Amino acid sequence: MPIDIPIIQTDLEIKSVRIEAGADIGMNAAILPGVTIGKGSIVGAGAVVTKDVSPFAIVAGVPAKFLRWREGYEPSENNENAK
Repeated sequence: MPIDIPIIQTDLEIKSVRIEAGADIGMNAAILPGVTIGKGSIVGAGAVVTKDVSPFAIVAGVPAKFLRWREGYEPSENNENAK
């Protein structure tokens, strides 16, 4: 906004995407600005990730939703980022 001004002259907010070690990102997945993909997590092909992904979580869909934890990972009771 406003529509009559070129987008480059507007208040464009740029945020970085953070992908931690061991994370797997499927083909054509879209990760929105400011999102963190936790270590060892999996993002399904074609997913649109709009929120942070917890470490060792598996997410997929549009928008991406938590499916389950990676095999062999047991989340702790006090994990604030669960799902």
